[in-house]
Amino acid sequence: MPSMYIHRKFGEKMLQCFPETPARAAREHRDAFELGLYGTPDHRSVRELKEPQNAVQLAYLLGLICHESLEQSWMQSGISFGEDQDFTRYYMEQDKVHPLFFRRRTALHTDQVLLHAAAALYGNLTVRQLRRHLKKSESKKGVKVRTLFALAGNYAELQHALLSQKVRLFAADSGERLEAQLLSAQHGCLEYFLPGVLL
Repeated sequence: MPSMYIHRKFGEKMLQCFPETPARAAREHRDAFELGLYGTPDHRSVRELKEPQNAVQLAYLLGLICHESLEQSWMQSGISFGEDQDFTRYYMEQDKVHPLFFRRRTALHTDQVLLHAAAALYGNLTVRQLRRHLKKSESKKGVKVRTLFALAGNYAELQHALLSQKVRLFAADSGERLEAQLLSAQHGCLEYFLPGVLL
């Protein structure tokens, strides 16, 4: 499945493609939109949720749509875990973000009002369950890798050599492959806005 970094990059792209009213809701309630990028806690389809009653819920739903569309695109294409990591590394290299120090939930701020609004779309989901879902979604791999490098005694040299080599090997064709995959997910995302489908 796509890394959270790719989910957030895809969400950024979709903000430029959504119809104006939903896109405005997502921009004005960015935390709700980014919360949706983490997907549904119980893996149910977006189409099974209640209709949004306010801009916060609409922003959250848009994030869920992005998450679901990207996940489906990844599954249909058979992208492996290794390829997904390469895609993530490629984006981070472009953004000048170090893979070992990126935290998934950087800049994501959730409060009780937002969590209650999001949970209400499910009907039978509690705020506690939603918080638990967020906690589970955080990866501990970065911590494990840093620990291994630290134990080796030459952390800086090892991590730079390893990551730089992988980026160089993959960068030759990653851009085209990644953009093609995201384009497929984008088409799937916009299908939710066809008459009679969802919104």
